[in-house]
Amino acid sequence: MIDPLAAMQVFARQGSDFQSFEQVRRDKKPIRVALNQRGTMMALAGEELLAAKGIPAKDVEAWGGKVHYVAYNEGLEMMKNKQVDLIVNLLAFPSGQVASATREMPVQMVGLTPEVQGALQKSLGMMPIEVPAKTYDFQPAAVPSATATVVLVANASMSDEDAGKIVSAMLRNMDFLKQSHAMMRQLDPAALARVAPLTLHPGAEKAYRAAGALK
Repeated sequence: MIDPLAAMQVFARQGSDFQSFEQVRRDKKPIRVALNQRGTMMALAGEELLAAKGIPAKDVEAWGGKVHYVAYNEGLEMMKNKQVDLIVNLLAFPSGQVASATREMPVQMVGLTPEVQGALQKSLGMMPIEVPAKTYDFQPAAVPSATATVVLVANASMSDEDAGKIVSAMLRNMDFLKQSHAMMRQLDPAALARVAPLTLHPGAEKAYRAAGALK
């Protein structure tokens, strides 16, 4: 896992028609949702969230709402312009994009219930996580969410030797990796070895065990 800080972040625009997922499902209320670009892990996670809440994307649109598949910055701009009520994405926290967009746009973060966290874990291997209180100026309390893992995937034909060399290179250059991007600053060797629900390449597993990153 190379992205230990990514979390599902759901924001509702204050003053929009969205009050809660339960209200939307109960009243078949039309809402406008911005997900990331179609086919991305972020969009897939957003679709699974809606489905876990009992309002799959097809129902959102059947009830008169709309699901927009757009780049995240475009979605934030649409929310500013009151074109969407809700935006969902997987991203590092705190997010500079969110902090910047919400200076002039009142929003609230929507937490995930244990049932939804469990559904996302079952369908996508996402794990429960908490976005700490005051991560954003508008967020006084901790918010339950879910995190997804970003992993390196190797071709099944890659040799154990090559996989081991890649792992060894990452471990030797851990300081460089942690400085390469803000979302990787808390990366550690043990985190790299966590790839559930996938399994490690045998060569990678051997290298992690040799380095003590995997017991």
